[in-house]
Amino acid sequence: MTSSIFICPVCSSPLEAAAKTFRCINNHVYDLAKEGYVNLLLANQKHSREPGDSKEMMEARKAFLNKGYYKPLARSAASLIIKYRKRSVIIPHDQKLTYCARRNFLQPLQTRSGFTILDAGCGEGYYTDYISRNHLISRTSEIYGIDISKDGIKYAAKRNSSVRFAVAGIYNIPIAENSMDVILNIFAPFDETEFGRVLKNNGKIISVAPGAYHLYELKKHLYDEVYLNDEEFKLSEEFHTTETVRVKYELNVHNREDIANLLKMTPYYHKSSPDRIASFLNEVHELKTTADFVIRVISVL
Repeated sequence: MTSSIFICPVCSSPLEAAAKTFRCINNHVYDLAKEGYVNLLLANQKHSREPGDSKEMMEARKAFLNKGYYKPLARSAASLIIKYRKRSVIIPHDQKLTYCARRNFLQPLQTRSGFTILDAGCGEGYYTDYISRNHLISRTSEIYGIDISKDGIKYAAKRNSSVRFAVAGIYNIPIAENSMDVILNIFAPFDETEFGRVLKNNGKIISVAPGAYHLYELKKHLYDEVYLNDEEFKLSEEFHTTETVRVKYELNVHNREDIANLLKMTPYYHKSSPDRIASFLNEVHELKTTADFVIRVISVL
């Protein structure tokens, strides 16, 4: 067995990776699923039988994002990761690597590159996959993704076999402290305690939240009175925003299916009147709305 960057969610001991399992020194064992992910979410960390976004929402996100509608956001996030990458460790050609037959969970710690990325709240893995497929990032980086939704992680692991995925919550991240250069946090909960613990010194958090006008025109179809999104983002004294990037453009959604998938990705799908939603989806065949994202690069002081 070889050391991994994952830690046991029960006792916080390092997990050793074998062909089909992860095991800690206290003999807590976690199986590697056939899709290539590991489930490190404990029963007492669940607030429902199937926590996280539903399978319906994950399928909608997968279908919508695969059409490239949010590609400008993915591109901007990747550019920031490249910008803030501190170093690239080149592994000597004669250095032997050991890989799992289905996933590269078994790469020994001593042969890993020095740059590590965690997509915290990765969902079905669209952004994780986009970053992994950027050659300037992937050739010298080790990429991880966690999400509390088991369905989301299944989709993510099937999408990209080079990323190490785990079912886990953001408030209990089963990853060793001081191990990540970048934490990517897109439309997901932001936990300072856990992010500060796993982030390396001088590491960066790249956080993405909706801008004031995000999907403004979509909301006008669903509500009589429409408010702008609140862009306030509070941080404790230990965290500091070093850079802010706005990604804003007109989003043209071309058909009913894509419009429905976009709506299912949002909280409006469950908060709006069912009659209003049905009328909207029946009447609107093409939607022009604003895509507005705020990307914050955050450091720990």
